Amino acid sequence: MIIGTQLKVINLSDSPRPQSIIFFQKNCANTNKDNSIIAWQVINQLSYDHYCEIDFSNKLFASVSDYYGNHKPQIKLQPGHLYKITRETNQTSFVESGLGSHPLEIQVENTLNQGSYNVNIFRSNKLLSRYSSLIPQERAFFQFKYIIWVGILPRVKEGDTLLISDIEMKTIFQQFYLIGVKKAELILVGGGIGPESTPFKFHLTNIEEF
Repeated sequence: MIIGTQLKVINLSDSPRPQSIIFFQKNCANTNKDNSIIAWQVINQLSYDHYCEIDFSNKLFASVSDYYGNHKPQIKLQPGHLYKITRETNQTSFVESGLGSHPLEIQVENTLNQGSYNVNIFRSNKLLSRYSSLIPQERAFFQFKYIIWVGILPRVKEGDTLLISDIEMKTIFQQFYLIGVKKAELILVGGGIGPESTPFKFHLTNIEEF
């Protein structure tokens, strides 16, 4: 059984400047055509020989929010299940509604006659993904593999929405498979000044498996 992964991120680069590191995941659902990602976790200004710990929980939660920014309470998600935004006794509810049409996807359906909602997915209590303006009778689809993406990107805040095509022009992101990993160190190397500098690169090491 997969449970959470603890990552210790250490800056051992040759750059004299502190680095800002961004983590995100991609929505792998086949029906997802969105080219944007959410800055899930951001480590700001990590200096040389300093570290910061990241919690990658296996548990996913979701809430829905309306046009005014009002949120329904979060509910725990299970892959393969369908969740519905419904209207009951003059109140809008966000509830589980049995199995969906795909065993690996999380599906959310807006069954209301009017009114759109944002669907917000959380991992480790931080915003991981969002489907904006889910209109009545429409479904949103989510699937997240046990893969994390990491790269150097300044001036980004947690929860920011970024276009993949834009950020790939500014930095190189690496992906790491965390299946079976209980603890590990993620080491940042490279950097430097002038012609001797090298590209930043991350290494996953000191891996402790389940």
